[in-house]
Amino acid sequence: MRIKSNARIEIGRLFSCLEYGERIAQDCALRQASMRATHSSHFFLRQARQEQHHAKVFHRVILCVTPRGPKQVPATLKRFRARIERACRRHDLVETLVGQQIVLEGFGGLILEKLDRKFDQRKLGFRRVRKILLHQERGHQAFGHRMIDELIASNVAPVEHIRSLGLEYLALVECVMDDLQSIFDVVGADADQYKKELRSNLPVWLKP
Repeated sequence: MRIKSNARIEIGRLFSCLEYGERIAQDCALRQASMRATHSSHFFLRQARQEQHHAKVFHRVILCVTPRGPKQVPATLKRFRARIERACRRHDLVETLVGQQIVLEGFGGLILEKLDRKFDQRKLGFRRVRKILLHQERGHQAFGHRMIDELIASNVAPVEHIRSLGLEYLALVECVMDDLQSIFDVVGADADQYKKELRSNLPVWLKP
């Protein structure tokens, strides 16, 4: 498949952001595992291994598209990482679940779903790998939903607090989307449409 040089740069940027996001998720899941001395720690450790694998897959894509390697990621994505790392250092499980498993996984999963459809339309292959990655990302998000539902039901975390956190992380990731508009242009997408779809897929306790 031939790709124009400017498109290669933007696609390289997109996968650089995806790789960076997977590294955020990997680090966060490892920290979450240390916060829970129950069966959920096993899930977080498995998630960390899967995120590491995803990052390696995206890195290989970057090298295929842009041999010079990963591109610079937006400052807004670095700010997202800094916010969730502060929550990890505080051992704030609720905030990390909202920031990572709900918002970050929701955003990453949305991009992967869009790319998956385009790959299918153009019959570009790698179908098995794509489906595995999507299945795992959906599993991470679903697990986060269940954990937060349990925390709300047991009155460990007020739903108002969770909604507030969710909106703050959502605002951060929407700034990332704005910075990625030039990339979306190349793949025939729109940042505003991504925002609408991400918001529509949020759990009910994150909607005003």
